Amino acid sequence: MFHGPLGRRWRHPSHRRGPGGPGHGGGRGRGFGMRRPLRFLIDRLSLDEAQTAEVARILEDLRLEREQADLDRRRARATLADLIAADTLDAAALKLAAEVRVTAAGSERDAAISTVQRLHALLTAEQRSKLSTLLRAGPFAL
Repeated sequence: MFHGPLGRRWRHPSHRRGPGGPGHGGGRGRGFGMRRPLRFLIDRLSLDEAQTAEVARILEDLRLEREQADLDRRRARATLADLIAADTLDAAALKLAAEVRVTAAGSERDAAISTVQRLHALLTAEQRSKLSTLLRAGPFAL
């Protein structure tokens, strides 16, 4: 702790108490080792142990696909930046970089479709209804 502007005491946000602070399962501690979206779904959808394990796999697969697509887009953006900086424009490399972006978007689309199909098959009608409400309201996104 130190004194900030105007002599007020100041603490770094990581030292705060309450939700997200130390000892409350939020923030970096992550509680029981489960990611926040999974804990949220377990609570809101009343998932049993088998469903919890499968939803964890489904969310992990989706996360990996999204991260790979994001990496591919960043690489394509770097290639585009290099092409812009070059003295002459390489049309073939430009087309390839654009195609990488399209492929990344397609992979992300396919992962979203797979996620919805797997969740639909796994959840009960009541759980699907609750998940639908969560998706519409915005606190949870696929």
